[in-house]
Amino acid sequence: MSAPFSANTAWSHDLAEGFNVFGSAVQTPHEHRSSSRSGLRLVLLLEGELSLRFGQQPFQLRQKEPHCADVLLVNLLEEERFERLYIAPSLERKICMHIPNDWLQEHGLDDADSSVALRDFTQRHLSTAQWGLDGRLTQQANRLLQLNQNHMLARLQREGAVLELLAGVLEKLAPPAPCSAPAHITRRMQQVRELLESGEADHWSMADVARFACMSSATLQRHFRRSSGQSLFEYLRQQRLLRAREKLRQEGWSISAAALDAGYTSPANFATAFRRAFGVSPSECQ
Repeated sequence: MSAPFSANTAWSHDLAEGFNVFGSAVQTPHEHRSSSRSGLRLVLLLEGELSLRFGQQPFQLRQKEPHCADVLLVNLLEEERFERLYIAPSLERKICMHIPNDWLQEHGLDDADSSVALRDFTQRHLSTAQWGLDGRLTQQANRLLQLNQNHMLARLQREGAVLELLAGVLEKLAPPAPCSAPAHITRRMQQVRELLESGEADHWSMADVARFACMSSATLQRHFRRSSGQSLFEYLRQQRLLRAREKLRQEGWSISAAALDAGYTSPANFATAFRRAFGVSPSECQ
């Protein structure tokens, strides 16, 4: 829950030459027209409603649901007319950023491993994107808006918060492409999964499985999590619970026997893990 805001408060911060951030919580309605410099223009509306125009393109921003911001990103390759249109009074909380393309290039926009989609976005005049921001990034934006003091520590905190928020927003625009593992690593991880599913490795140590995969324990854990989305032992525990469920359903095993076979000395702990995994108790599966 964010702290309350008083109406008609605002701050601005120059992060670098041409890189300006503006935060405001206002209740007074207003409209204005100006020229907008080239670069990325980012608007995060945390509460209220906005009606804007860049060149001939109109945009409507509004908070569509609690704890979710509306985001507008516009790229300008040249100076463009900007208009903010009148809307009836209501509390409006927002953060606006102007990010020069020079700053983006200095920070790696043109690097080979940079996002192709982001580079393409910044190479077209009046390219636009608009979407709802998730709860985590909305919380970051709310915290940034509250850093309205101007002493040195507050400015440093604001600077870090701006960069963190900007990175999160740009990642939503163009998420980094997943790194594909070499073919021999992919084959080994498939072999490890088959080993864990077979039950043969139920009582193996991490070192045993790593020897099977012909790699160190640390390398195995890194590649396995990357390929499977979970740790090796999380995957093993899941497989053992799946086999226990089948033994309860199809083979009439007792809960105590299934718990021991799945590696649980306590039937109560087994029942808790079973319900968490499948949404039902072991007895309901028998």
